[in-house]
Amino acid sequence: PCQKLTGPLDEYSKELKSQYDKWQLSDALTKFPQLGRDKNKNKYINLALIGRAQDEGVGEHKKDIAKTTIHGNIDDIAGRKTHIEFDDVASSDEGRLVLIEGAPGIGKTSFAWKLCKKWASGEICSQYKLVVFLKLRDKKVRNAKEISDLFYLASKEAIQEIKRTDGEGILLLLEGYDELSSEMRTDDSIFLDIISGDELRRAKVIVTSRPTASEFLLARYRNQISQHIEILGFTTENVEEYLQTVLAHDQDLLRSLREYLKCYPHIQNMLY
Repeated sequence: PCQKLTGPLDEYSKELKSQYDKWQLSDALTKFPQLGRDKNKNKYINLALIGRAQDEGVGEHKKDIAKTTIHGNIDDIAGRKTHIEFDDVASSDEGRLVLIEGAPGIGKTSFAWKLCKKWASGEICSQYKLVVFLKLRDKKVRNAKEISDLFYLASKEAIQEIKRTDGEGILLLLEGYDELSSEMRTDDSIFLDIISGDELRRAKVIVTSRPTASEFLLARYRNQISQHIEILGFTTENVEEYLQTVLAHDQDLLRSLREYLKCYPHIQNMLY
């Protein structure tokens, strides 16, 4: 069981939850009909667990969905894949390091956003005193040189406690590993120190990235990665459900769009 964190970390936890509770969908997203965003549903954040060579034969009763996830672009991920639920990924105690990959715009940030929101509301990840969202494209985060630089909302006392416990009871979300420069992804950096366990070795770490940027992580830390997850985006069924809902008022347009997508499969493959 995790060591109980008290005092300054309680205040930091309250501050993080307050920040996450205030998060809203961006204006760009709210211009379009939103389906399945009820807090009890996880529609359109479809996930697949990518099997390792030593896992062949495990979970054979589940459908291997690998063939349906290849779109013919550089962000395709090969390998045996089986569905995994959002809450199972977020709340898993298995291992220390999780790598979540997906093509640009497919929902990696939405995954992290949803995890933080659900933790703040007490729905998941109750085993973690802190869930810390670190958006690696943000200059303040990207320029961090020390652990204390990453926890800029925390008091000095809270940071000291985090260091003293080596991050025990903390979930760190490193969102957008591909947003780092190539030097920061492969040379010594505070982020690689965290990923490797040289820093905060007792913290749980989830890293999101484009596949083209995370080859280094897979090469160096494959044995440390307890779960390798792909975000799939819209499935064929999701696309059909979305079209039926959005175009329910215009069946002629719905039929025309279906025919168009059948004639141009490369367009269909972009609907993820």
